[in-house]
Amino acid sequence: MDAQTINYLNSLPTDYWIQQEAFTKTLHRDEYDAIDPTSPSLSQAGKVIVVTGASQGIGKEGIVRQFARAKPKAIVIAARNADKLEETEALALGIEPTVEIVRVPTDVTSEDSVKNLFDIIQQKFGKADVLVNNAGEVNVKGVLLMTKYFLRLLGDARGSIVNISSQAAWNEPEVSAGYCLSKLAIVKLCRQMSGRPNLTVVALHPGTIKSDIVPEFFLRFAEDTPALAGGTAVWLTTEEARFMSGRFMSANCSSSHILLYISTMAVITSLRLPVLYDSAASVQHSGPSIDWLSGRWHISHSSLPMWRDKRNCTVDYAPLAPAASMLPRVDDMVHYQMLNSDSVSQIHAINTGWKGNPAGWTWRGTGWITQFISCDWEIFGYGELSGGGHWMIMHFRATWLSKAGLDLFTRGVDGTYRHLEEAEYTSIIEEVEKLATDHPELSSLISEFRRVQNDGANTRATP
Repeated sequence: MDAQTINYLNSLPTDYWIQQEAFTKTLHRDEYDAIDPTSPSLSQAGKVIVVTGASQGIGKEGIVRQFARAKPKAIVIAARNADKLEETEALALGIEPTVEIVRVPTDVTSEDSVKNLFDIIQQKFGKADVLVNNAGEVNVKGVLLMTKYFLRLLGDARGSIVNISSQAAWNEPEVSAGYCLSKLAIVKLCRQMSGRPNLTVVALHPGTIKSDIVPEFFLRFAEDTPALAGGTAVWLTTEEARFMSGRFMSANCSSSHILLYISTMAVITSLRLPVLYDSAASVQHSGPSIDWLSGRWHISHSSLPMWRDKRNCTVDYAPLAPAASMLPRVDDMVHYQMLNSDSVSQIHAINTGWKGNPAGWTWRGTGWITQFISCDWEIFGYGELSGGGHWMIMHFRATWLSKAGLDLFTRGVDGTYRHLEEAEYTSIIEEVEKLATDHPELSSLISEFRRVQNDGANTRATP
């Protein structure tokens, strides 16, 4: 690294990087009350904990130490170095002598070795409740093998997986692309497994902790303690943290603030308007099929402020396999451009259908920020356009970040942009307003509709 870059890094405050990646107002660099393993709410009583990479670093000083303080039934510690595992065992027993420690030298990149580990666990305990995948150097392969055998042993029982990942999952530096991609793969694996109703699975960035893999020029930023990562991992296995399944979390972020955000959203999104059904109406609004919804749509009009400075806004819907609850799911990818820019931005999300309401869905983003945001939406009306094509109106419930709003979508043949003439727009609005007669909130939103700019009949924002 050149001297100019090192001088620049040395000029930054030591909390610069965690401030850049902050999701909560309060940030932590050491254990705090909400993740104190001795708290009754974080108790691991009766549980069998499995920790890989347990012979040193975060695994030993953070994960094993903090789980021992939470007093589980047993901690199974796995790593390649058998001698160092003895040191970890002594550490854990020094903290809590009642915890049973089982040392199993394991190479998590070897399926035979991993199978042997879980054979021992099954013979000794008959179960495993928590898996912490912390063997950092092996990344994806070790995580996959450990997860495979953990899930086999777990069966239908309730369990938790904490995969130690990294903020690097969201970075794209050329010099460490392989490392970053491996961490991103772990994040995506958590997302895919989160559909299991009996499983909480989270990707955890442990913070920046002094270790052998931290470059010398970056050591001054490494002020986070192993206790911060370990305490956060313990919290993530509790009932209170079940909502975090499928998500990525930085240990620096405050679990208390995240809970506050979630509880606020729960209050707001619970104030849902009645489902709007009227089989006699000429406008269909009982919910189209997923096949009808699938494909590319263009935002024609909207009452939402977020679209007023944007153009060429498209949404691509694609069906996904149902969730474990058998509720339907739809992949959601938005592309758009700012009015004064040619660059294209995107927002990726997964929509899950409401039980018993074919028109209703819950949107949840998949990015680091948007994954903490959810929004309920309902197809308020839809129909065909003359000459081919379709239209639909979606009603988005208010969230803690945005007010309620309506989007009017159109699509022509083959997903091309379909411009609505004034007469067509007026006809659609007149029909939809009939459905909003008893809901003045919706009538007000319709009056706030503004056309969203599109540059041409066949133009869409593409990456």
